[in-house]
Amino acid sequence: MVEDNTNDIINNEKLKLHIMVKKEVAFTLCGYFNLDYTLLHSIITSITSMLFILIQFGEPISIIDT
Repeated sequence: MVEDNTNDIINNEKLKLHIMVKKEVAFTLCGYFNLDYTLLHSIITSITSMLFILIQFGEPISIIDT
């Protein structure tokens, strides 16, 4: 950490603005994982994979009535 005996760093408005702009906001679910586009991509991929599996192992539909 940098020692600021004269309070020049604390009183520097440009530095304060830079720190506020560069601060990233991260949303998490109880700290377990981040809520971002990676999570959305994983959910869509999982749903698509499950749909393909259900379609492949589903019962065949009979078009012709016998």
